[in-house]
Formats: sequence, structure tokens, C-alpha cells
Amino acid sequence: MNWSKTQRRYVVCASVFLGAGLGLLLTTLEFSRTTVHPLELEIFSALTERRSPALTFVMEWVSHLGATVTIFALAGLVPTALYRSGYRQQAVPAGLGILAGLLLNPVLKLYFARPRPDLEALARLPSSFAFPSGHTVGATVGYGMVALVLLFLHQRGHFRQSPYLVPVLVPLLLLLIVAIGLTRIYLAVHWPSDVLAGWCFGTMILCVAYPFLAPEA
Repeated sequence: MNWSKTQRRYVVCASVFLGAGLGLLLTTLEFSRTTVHPLELEIFSALTERRSPALTFVMEWVSHLGATVTIFALAGLVPTALYRSGYRQQAVPAGLGILAGLLLNPVLKLYFARPRPDLEALARLPSSFAFPSGHTVGATVGYGMVALVLLFLHQRGHFRQSPYLVPVLVPLLLLLIVAIGLTRIYLAVHWPSDVLAGWCFGTMILCVAYPFLAPEA
């Protein structure tokens, strides 16, 4: 079968969506109960042994980049950038994709009602439930959407004077998404499975938004 580039992209996107959905399902079935999985305690123990004042300062700073107020700001800035660049049809789906993660995640938290870790937290424990991690979902949909928009604009020639800008920024954004999730475990405000579920759920939302921001064939 001779598929076009666009068809292949959509097949990859659908595969990522199904993979993330399967990951979310398996994480939900295995970890979302109130009982603590031994593997999560081992991960906590490994991170606790590496704590230091300097590392804690960095982790707290990086964690703030996934705060709700920051991601809400991205929900306004990203569609505005698209709109001002002349892509009005893409602006609304991009903003709604970010908002979907921010608004749907609290619903999942209430449904699963998983308590926060009762270990030595290095940050104030939020009053909300733990599963999935809100910072992780927000970072995934927020910075992930920024990456998609950068690729969208790059493909349309908006960074010709800086051809290496987007190829450098996109991997950095992906690393930031991973880092924000890890900070929530390090600070002991989330179980590792909360973060894993956040990555999976956020990725599913990005896959739904991708067709609106897919590069041209």
C-alpha cells in the first residue's frame, strides 16, 4: 500500500493515541487504587537518597513551570500566536486542546479519588486528589501544544532566518515535560503512577489536536 506522507502521519498519530490510551488504562488498573504498589515505594526511595538542597531548589523551580496558572497562560498565548500569524482555523483547536487537559483532569481526580503520598513531601501538598498528576497533564498539553505549533509554523517557513531554532526548541520542550513530571515525584506530592497517567492522558489530547496542526503533505 502506497500511503502519502499525510496518511502515514495520521497512522502514527493514531498509533500513539492508542498506545497512550493503553498506557493510561493499564496504569489505572494497576496503580490507581488506594493501596501503594511496592514499585512506587522503591522509586521514591531511590529519589529520596539523591535529595540535596541544591537539587530541591531546581526541582521546585522546574515544578512551577507546570503550575495551572502557567498553563492557562499558554492556553491564551498559543492561539493568539496562531491567530496573529494568520492561522485562525488552527487557533481555536490549539487553545481548546490545552484547556481540555486543564478542565478534564480534575474530573478524573474526583473519579479516582486517590490520596496523595503520605511520605516526606518537600512542597505543600495540594488539597486535590493525586491521580492523574495535574502538573504533568498541564505540562504535556501546554508545552506539547507549543511544540506542535512551532513545527506547524516551521513547516510553513516562519523561521527561515533561524532554521535551527525549532529543531532545538522542540526536544527541549519534550525534556521539560518529562522533567516537570519527575519533579512531582521528587517533591513527594505525587506517586510515580500519577505522573505516568498524566503523560499518557496529555499525549492523548495532543493526538486529538494534531490533525488541526499537521504539516502539509
